[in-house]
Amino acid sequence: MQQDPGKSLRPSIRPVRLARVAVSLSALALAASACISPDSPLVEESSQGCDEFQTGATIDSNLKVDRKVRVFMQAASDFAASADRIQAQVIDACSKVALDLGAEDSWSSIDDPDARMSNANRTGACDVAANLIEDVLIEAGRVNAKVSVLVSKGECHLDFAEQAKCDAECEANAKCDPGTVETRCEPGNLSVQCQANCQAGAVCVGLPERPANCMGECESTCVGQCHGTCTFKDGRRTENDANCNGKCSASCNGTCRGRCKLEAPEGVSCGASVRCTGGCSASFSDPVCTTEFTPPKCTVDPDCHAACSARVAAHAVCDPTQVEVFADIRATPRLRPLIDTLQANLPALIEAAEKEGQQAMNAAHRLGEVGEKLSHRIEDLDGKSLACLGKASSAVGEAVSSFDVSVQASVDVTVKTHDAR
Repeated sequence: MQQDPGKSLRPSIRPVRLARVAVSLSALALAASACISPDSPLVEESSQGCDEFQTGATIDSNLKVDRKVRVFMQAASDFAASADRIQAQVIDACSKVALDLGAEDSWSSIDDPDARMSNANRTGACDVAANLIEDVLIEAGRVNAKVSVLVSKGECHLDFAEQAKCDAECEANAKCDPGTVETRCEPGNLSVQCQANCQAGAVCVGLPERPANCMGECESTCVGQCHGTCTFKDGRRTENDANCNGKCSASCNGTCRGRCKLEAPEGVSCGASVRCTGGCSASFSDPVCTTEFTPPKCTVDPDCHAACSARVAAHAVCDPTQVEVFADIRATPRLRPLIDTLQANLPALIEAAEKEGQQAMNAAHRLGEVGEKLSHRIEDLDGKSLACLGKASSAVGEAVSSFDVSVQASVDVTVKTHDAR
């Protein structure tokens, strides 16, 4: 990558800001207690606590609390467990990158996991990793060495059966038709296998093990005609190469080992077992949703549905992100360890910064709205429901704060590689 050593790399991924949601959620318990008269019997009941709520645990369906509070508790439990998992994933990945690039461990002795990732003194694992990545890329730029980072992100799919099951707990009146994946997913977010062509402007979702046919912009390895600059694995670059096998700066006409945004007016057949997101020219099969399900067309409490959507988002199944780094390792001895550690550890950080981070933001927004509305129904809740609402809300508030740090720390690292993508 050619770059002025004094020029800072611009972030291409905007940090996910969740702090405001965290503050509102962690305040729910305090707000709730402030609305209850000291003489109310709810005070004694709520003081008994809610030991039934545990992060990552399944809430007993027979727990005698308000129905919507119980759904909220399960969503909060799953969300908090997801936050813990992502936090551990980010710390591990950043630590490995920093150590692989020769850093001394300045983070393991820090007790606070968030500060262990990133802190004002820039001694967190992700702080150190980001600085070292930038140093190596600047050094490569000084010797005119091109570094290309190729990413295959795939998709995240939501479990419709789990959504429908949770929605059934929210039905206000008689049972209703839960619909289908197709009727409850926005068309642009529906991922399918087309029987004919994937439409222009849509995306063929190729994977390293299952490349997509491509006539458009390829985010990963292009094999075929590259209209633009082709960067090969050894860092060699060619222009408008009919035999490209690397990163294409413009349009790829061949196969793509990642997502390909189609430019051909008639669209393209993505290939056997390759999914299309954004629309087919004819019939399709195996539909799945990549973002969230809309409410079923029946009488379902909207707040309860929102909590269900947050729970399903916490269990999204995502294609594993895979990274390849192309560069001439002869240019500087520091490139070899950079290539190895980015290929091994950057996928986890991209998932936290982009795929997992986006899912977390959506889930946190839903949970924040649901929790706030439940807190306004204090007079309708018994003491046990109130106690469980407070404990679940506090857990979500802490989880949102943790997610905010994890996503920001991941962005700080991944953004250093963006100009090399």
